[in-house]
Amino acid sequence: MDEIIHLAYQEDLAKTGDVTSAACIDAKHKSKANIVYRQPAIICGIKVLRRIVELYAPKVKLQEIKNDSEAVSAGDIAAILRGNTQQILAIERIALNFMQQLSAVASNTFDLKRMISHTRTQLLDTRKTLPGMRVLQKYAVKCGGGQNHRMGLHDMVMIKDNHIAAAGSITAAVRAVQAAHNGKYKIEVECDTLEQVSEAIACGGIDVILADNMAPELLTQVVQMANGKALVEASGGITKDNIKAIAETGVDFISMGALTHSIKAIDIGLDFES
Repeated sequence: MDEIIHLAYQEDLAKTGDVTSAACIDAKHKSKANIVYRQPAIICGIKVLRRIVELYAPKVKLQEIKNDSEAVSAGDIAAILRGNTQQILAIERIALNFMQQLSAVASNTFDLKRMISHTRTQLLDTRKTLPGMRVLQKYAVKCGGGQNHRMGLHDMVMIKDNHIAAAGSITAAVRAVQAAHNGKYKIEVECDTLEQVSEAIACGGIDVILADNMAPELLTQVVQMANGKALVEASGGITKDNIKAIAETGVDFISMGALTHSIKAIDIGLDFES
């Protein structure tokens, strides 16, 4: 988090700093400013705001009114900043950018999770995150009630279509992975057809079947075929229009890149009190 905050700060302040505030506001001037949500949302980014203040606004006191994961209405104050006006203005856009994006991810996740809350299906994110923002975006998914899939290529085996094509078959890919890692990592296999599902299950030692772009009718069959031999994850082509039907097939997981890559920033402002 510190690294990406530092990059955001340097991007905005560079070596010169805030040339506007430095010119027209006395260096000792103090203000009170409210961070206000202008639309309903699930909050995410209070922890990031806290760290921004600690690192780059030491003359500013932060009062946290709301917590990450809380639901807010339009007009709700999430936090109050008191202290040096120049420092408040220096971090304003940096803090709001993080909070607008992260709250959007949390709110999007919350809305989709609510649509499948009557099932046991868990909602997962993917690796389709903004570069450098993965940890924070995945934290936002958790704030919205979702769960995290693998963090990256380094912490779980996922055998996808290109691995299968390069290895020659699902069986060849699975056997190679099992020989190389000897159970160190969970193994997930992407399948496009019922035939591939059958081959993957026959390999043994598979933790998750990723049913890619399958209609609910096929997903029901995949769940029946897995039947305790592996968990089932549905992915690809999932939207708010079909997520309910997909969850009702009995899949264990639904993963959606849209949780993090197809969001609209939440409208949040910083308002000074006169």
